[in-house]
Amino acid sequence: MEQVQLYDFQGRLLKTIKDIQQHELSVNISEFADQVLMVSILTASQQKITKKIL
Repeated sequence: MEQVQLYDFQGRLLKTIKDIQQHELSVNISEFADQVLMVSILTASQQKITKKIL
């Protein structure tokens, strides 16, 4: 993974994590617990994956 970004459901950027040198990442989202979030992952091969977190 190159980068992980968290967005609220209205598309506002909440958090960015860059330069990830691991295959797994744990992110504390307790501060956003009452929201629906979108997570966008940019892979090392520049593929972008976006998923909804309920």
